[in-house]
Amino acid sequence: MEQVAPMPQLGGTYALAASHNTDACMLALGIGLLTRLVARSAQPTIAVSVVGDHWRFDQAMAARSTVREFDLGVPHRFRRAVDGKEVRSVVTRQGAVLTERAVQNGRTTEIIREFADDQLRITMRISDTECTQTFKRTA
Repeated sequence: MEQVAPMPQLGGTYALAASHNTDACMLALGIGLLTRLVARSAQPTIAVSVVGDHWRFDQAMAARSTVREFDLGVPHRFRRAVDGKEVRSVVTRQGAVLTERAVQNGRTTEIIREFADDQLRITMRISDTECTQTFKRTA
């Protein structure tokens, strides 16, 4: 009989531990040089809380903090943490993975958030550009 891995705890607080190609993703989103420089030096934390299908992300950075709430499968609008621009989005869940499809100015971005016991890995794809951020669980 195949053993199924236990579901990791999804809620918690995570601090940025590593990032790869993030500047290229910000450039693909049309984020200007000064904002990219500030974001590049930021060490964000994300507090995730989950109640049923309702999710809340509290993201804190030195330059800006944001709160984002949504229900799975329900289209919603939010302001991007890095530059405050409004984006339309829908988030779905399969196990410990959230998949988000966001649209801004006709361009679709896919964001995959993979939860594990000790980390949150975020992969963002914009056209042929991909970046990753790994956050370690702190609480």
